[in-house]
Amino acid sequence: MSQRDEKYARPNAAPLARHPSQRCAAPHLVATLAEILNVPKTWVYAAARRGEIPSVVLGRYVRFDEADIARWVAAQKPNGGR
Repeated sequence: MSQRDEKYARPNAAPLARHPSQRCAAPHLVATLAEILNVPKTWVYAAARRGEIPSVVLGRYVRFDEADIARWVAAQKPNGGR
């Protein structure tokens, strides 16, 4: 490891996944999720702010994990999606 690499190394950081099967799906943007759910973007923002839908907040940005949203949608169906 070079001196520069050592200077900027992240000692507590998790290793990055290298194989595509180890990477998580790209997070959805508000606009994408609104289109998928067929609701206005304002509803998605408000529901995320109220904690009604699973979201990830990155500073001022809100993102949605595809697997979390799929589980949430299934849970919204009568009988838990069964």
